[in-house]
Amino acid sequence: MSISSVRFLNLLVFTAGLVTLGVELAGSRLLDPWFGNSLIVWANLIGLILLYLAAGAWLGGRVADRSPHAETLFRLTAWGAGAVGLIPVLSRPLLALAADAFDAYDAALLIGSFLAVLALFAIPVILLGCVTPFALRLVLTDVQHSGQTAGRLSALATLGSISGTFGTVLLLIPNVGTRRTFFLLSLLLLGLALGGLWHARRRPPWSYIILWLLILTLALQNPGAVKSQTDLSGGGRVEFETESAYNYIQVLQRQGEVLLKLNEGQGIHSVYRPGGGLADGIWDYFLLAPFFQPDAA
Repeated sequence: MSISSVRFLNLLVFTAGLVTLGVELAGSRLLDPWFGNSLIVWANLIGLILLYLAAGAWLGGRVADRSPHAETLFRLTAWGAGAVGLIPVLSRPLLALAADAFDAYDAALLIGSFLAVLALFAIPVILLGCVTPFALRLVLTDVQHSGQTAGRLSALATLGSISGTFGTVLLLIPNVGTRRTFFLLSLLLLGLALGGLWHARRRPPWSYIILWLLILTLALQNPGAVKSQTDLSGGGRVEFETESAYNYIQVLQRQGEVLLKLNEGQGIHSVYRPGGGLADGIWDYFLLAPFFQPDAA
């Protein structure tokens, strides 16, 4: 294998690691508005991602031995990248079920929709997990230096994961939002796979080019509201929503009040009632504090 081909595979391994952690962290923000960010949510997400990666490493090694060709690796990578781009699209109806379950207090439906959303990550992450062992099979031509080669690829995958962690959290999600983060990660990896397929086939891979353009079109569209613009739990209306570096934020109008909700919205963060001093909630109890020591002033 030529030096340029080895360098390209190194870049592919690095990018696959970047996208894998990017998908995991963007996945946490995808679940935030519906299920919150509790330890149990994180445990399920991290545990299943690791399970998918383990399955991908096993599968990648087997496929690499059966078809040790660069084109096969690039096709697997392209499929995985395309599946990443489908996550925000296919998750919407499932997350809508979760919203209905919250309002109906239907635990079975809520758990089912949660597991279904996590299952959406299976195909892309398993395919991404195939990249490193497959690349090792292609690059490894000298058994005498096999340890060095395996160590280099593992290091590149880990460095990519570190880049994906900080890049997703500090740059992508705060600036473009969760939905577009998935699309951009998909476009990045799919673009690399396209370059590899083009070089391997000596002709343009038109079907994958069309897929890249389709995902680009989705990324350029207005993502719309993350959640329903109607507050189903109280008959109010969502006036504003955004994603900060820390939370999913909703501002809604309900019965003359302005409410601030964070993440899944099960707790109200702040209440503003124009023209009235009391909010008729737990916040009013703080006003009683001076009466416990009236002579303190």
